[in-house]
Amino acid sequence: MLDVAIVGGGPAGLAAALMLGRSRKDVVLFDAGPPRNALATRVQGFLTRDGASPAELRQLAHDELGRYGIAMRTQRIDRIEPAGRGFKIAGEMFRRVLLCTGVEDCVPELYSGCWGTHVLQCPYCHAYEVADRQYAFLATKPADLDHALLLRGWSRDVTAFATFPVEGIHRDQLDKAKVPVDARPVRAVEPDGDRVRLVLDGGERVVDRVFAHPPQCQTALVESLKLAVDDHGSVVVDAHYETSVPGVHAAGDLMTRVHSAQVAAGNGAAAAYAVNFAVTLERVVEGSL
Repeated sequence: MLDVAIVGGGPAGLAAALMLGRSRKDVVLFDAGPPRNALATRVQGFLTRDGASPAELRQLAHDELGRYGIAMRTQRIDRIEPAGRGFKIAGEMFRRVLLCTGVEDCVPELYSGCWGTHVLQCPYCHAYEVADRQYAFLATKPADLDHALLLRGWSRDVTAFATFPVEGIHRDQLDKAKVPVDARPVRAVEPDGDRVRLVLDGGERVVDRVFAHPPQCQTALVESLKLAVDDHGSVVVDAHYETSVPGVHAAGDLMTRVHSAQVAAGNGAAAAYAVNFAVTLERVVEGSL
């Protein structure tokens, strides 16, 4: 029986594999791609690799993992079967599973053609490069308006587009931040050179960048495991990064609302520490270490 199957080869899975390899565990990293940040040209905010391309960061990680004998397989995993004291995955048995599958962005058709280029999600990843320019934020519910406020840290020119009533504390905060609200429905989002054209009821608006926060969902594999999730749809884990299914751990975007390569790598490593301790204890008890 192998020690750990890591499903997902993004920053969380790669960092976890590195830690488990250095802990001398038998690990298989399953990665089918493409990564969630496939449209990004650079990974920003990653310590010592700020501005590296996703492909470059991935290759550097693969080179490092090769030194520790990590088996890396380009294989999509659609099924994880509990089997005895472990789990059967792709015909092999594993003691523990670490899910690093990330989440899927359910990008609306309205701006799917501009997603990742003219329409952006994460200001920490992209706003610095377009600081002090005109932003539009597309809100679909009151909670989204916090993102419009956040954008004020990068630009004084932010407009929130919201067709729902903006009232109470949301209105007070936006007024104090000098973020106007445009209640006209956005009918189309189109590239206009390096800028973005919003087609509105009764007119249009051209801005430098549009930010939006589309719905996110768990992958079909995670859904099939029927793991407990919180009110935001994130997989619930305990202090050992273990999910509601014993022996199945999770790290990265699927278990937190804070999505970034740096954060994912950090909790991927932390999850690996917990998984390593659990596997070591199991092997000591059974006398196989």
